[in-house]
Amino acid sequence: MREPKIAAGLLLGVCAFQVALVLGAPWGAITQGGFDDGALEATGRFTAGFSAVLLFLMSQVILAVDGTGIFKGVPKRVIRVFAWISTAYAALGILANLASPSLLEKLIWVPVTVAMFVLQLRTLQLSKKPKNRSDSARAPG
Repeated sequence: MREPKIAAGLLLGVCAFQVALVLGAPWGAITQGGFDDGALEATGRFTAGFSAVLLFLMSQVILAVDGTGIFKGVPKRVIRVFAWISTAYAALGILANLASPSLLEKLIWVPVTVAMFVLQLRTLQLSKKPKNRSDSARAPG
């Protein structure tokens, strides 16, 4: 499947953005409500660091749905639970970005979070389908 790879790439791209914020990138106006012009204050940087870790883990969970990434050996049932949590978190990200007082933040991040949500949801949908006809025709046992 290509959806988990695209989703993971998007998640890792946003992760890199968060790491840049932690390191002092002057993009406060397009994140966390847009309240900081320039670099984020210490609490904003902490939030960005937490987000970076979370986004990295989310990327690896969605790759594991497809049998790749650092969590590929984790039982599929566990991965699916965390993948659904990740997908729900992406849905909340859409709402959070829509609620932002920053128009610039909305213009940038609403489409990104929608794409993350749709790609993760599609990955989960596709992963439930049998890989070929013989898998679905097989009798249990």
